[in-house]
Amino acid sequence: MSKNLPNKFASKDIPQANEILRIFEILKSVKRKKIRYINIAHDLASRNSSFVEKKYLDAYQEDGTIDKHYHRDIAYYKDACDILGLTKKGKGLTDLGNKILSLSSYEKRLYLSELIMSLSVYNAYLNNKTFKDFRKLVFTHEELEKFSYLELKGLSDVTLKRRMSTLKSWEDFCNIYQNSTLNANTDIVLIEKDNQKLERAVEIHKKLVEMAKLQLVNKGGEFFEDPLVDLIFIKEKKYYFEMKSITKDNKGSQFKKAIGQLVFYKNFYGDQNVELIVVLEKNFEDTKFMIDDFINVIWKNGDQFETDEHTYKKLGWFFDE
Repeated sequence: MSKNLPNKFASKDIPQANEILRIFEILKSVKRKKIRYINIAHDLASRNSSFVEKKYLDAYQEDGTIDKHYHRDIAYYKDACDILGLTKKGKGLTDLGNKILSLSSYEKRLYLSELIMSLSVYNAYLNNKTFKDFRKLVFTHEELEKFSYLELKGLSDVTLKRRMSTLKSWEDFCNIYQNSTLNANTDIVLIEKDNQKLERAVEIHKKLVEMAKLQLVNKGGEFFEDPLVDLIFIKEKKYYFEMKSITKDNKGSQFKKAIGQLVFYKNFYGDQNVELIVVLEKNFEDTKFMIDDFINVIWKNGDQFETDEHTYKKLGWFFDE
């Protein structure tokens, strides 16, 4: 390597994976010993993964075809896993990769946001958000040719703009799960977290998921956790459960988050025949304002769940012994 090569980012350092939660499907395949892009592609399609767009899935189911655009998507998202330290190029899951897969749905997202915020390229982007400024930090093809260093790849302006859109989407994701402020004087992102509140929220979230699972065990359907939805139950139709810890101080924001997330999940997955269910740590007088024909609300009371009369008419089977 040339001694005069500037300290800049190359193509391998900058992700192109806007829908960050899709990486969990990649990690599942890698855990199943699928390392090469083509093997991951076959694994995802064979298990009807939500990662695979319908048009690509239809082609695969018809004659086993792996569309080149689908294969390219696999490469981008697997490379993102490498950048985050969840997988190692040409090998399997790292310790971080195994750890994140062992967490609950909520914990996965929180942990992922922390990994993103630890990336040097992400922090460089936060401090240089204009294309003109960020362009100065990234190699062009011409620069690397000039230094006769061909092991790295540079980025064209067009591709760099796409990569910056990924970093922007990752920033939006992190803003949901972290309270962060930018210290302009030191160019350091300071993450301010109330650890006690966070630990309490994670613990309550776990308890609500486990309670719901126990309630669903003998209901004649199938339930599973999803990279997006806290808990999905399938019995003739789908049921999306969104768990929320709640206090007197945060109930308003938690109510709105729960409803917004469930509607987003419904539209994201394109499920029309689905019931949306908010599961609260406890009941408040204000809970009644959440209840609607398309939103069901249940809450924990001791070691069991309760609900209102309106919701019980639709979800009585959930409460019946």
